[in-house]
Amino acid sequence: VDLRSQMDQLQNENSLKISELEQEINVVKETNSTLSQDLNHQIQLKNQLQADYAEEKKSHEKTRSDLSSTTNQLTKQNDDLNTRLQNTRDELISSQEQLTELKSQTATLQSTNQTLVQQRSQLKEEVSTLQYRIQMMTS
Repeated sequence: VDLRSQMDQLQNENSLKISELEQEINVVKETNSTLSQDLNHQIQLKNQLQADYAEEKKSHEKTRSDLSSTTNQLTKQNDDLNTRLQNTRDELISSQEQLTELKSQTATLQSTNQTLVQQRSQLKEEVSTLQYRIQMMTS
């Protein structure tokens, strides 16, 4: 009963952790999508500024520098988010592997329990037979 309780607790903790990890993955995906949109927008601005380059060379150089810095920041943020996403996936895989192992152990315990129940039943029959023989011998 104690092992079963521990297994249930571990399974509940794993389910909770999986749920939390799935939520974190969703947050990371949403953030990643927003950053991708921001990056695409920055690229569009950069292309527009290049079209106006002949008229606004001096102004464009400053804007281009600003855009490059922003793009680098977004790229770094995107790389960081991808790393977090991969780590989260790894943790989720590990949790799934632990859950699979617990399920396997549970199946083994259920099989052992079934064997013990059968053995107990056989022993009861043997005891009953012996009691009947003793009763026959003493009467």
